[in-house]
Amino acid sequence: MPEVIVKKEYPMEAIEQVWEIVKDVQQYPHFMADVISVVPHEETAEYRIFAWKVLFNGNELTWVEKSYVDDHAKKLTFDQIEGDLAGWQGETTMDIIDQRLILTYRIDFEFGIPALSDLIDPLAIKTIDYNCMKMLDAIEQQLGSDATGNSTTGDSTTGNSTVALESGGYST
Repeated sequence: MPEVIVKKEYPMEAIEQVWEIVKDVQQYPHFMADVISVVPHEETAEYRIFAWKVLFNGNELTWVEKSYVDDHAKKLTFDQIEGDLAGWQGETTMDIIDQRLILTYRIDFEFGIPALSDLIDPLAIKTIDYNCMKMLDAIEQQLGSDATGNSTTGDSTTGNSTVALESGGYST
């Protein structure tokens, strides 16, 4: 499966606020332009199931995903259980690296059209990368004006602002 990874730095003092925004996916449609709806289907102590509807390159894409929230590790893991794609899974993690708070969004996806994957996958990677970065930017905007001006580095392959660091796990 193709993989997309985007990373963004946030203020260290915003660890808990960023985490609360990340895991409250039902609120995403209120501040993320391309997220049309996130509707809860089931929630237990172990997992949550949501139906998602988003804009993907101007077209609606829908799926139902099962997600697991690990508050201690600051990790949200998700896996499509039905939907428009053959596969959609990934995770959002928070890491402290060199005294910097890094939010990483990783997506593995599969369109399910092997004969066209050489053509479709590179375009999908660019679109998913762009959409994920917009999501991370929207989270930053939710923090308010105190979160602006963080140092990030540009990703030369996509032009998006990302922090090019390896994830080392959340630690306090």
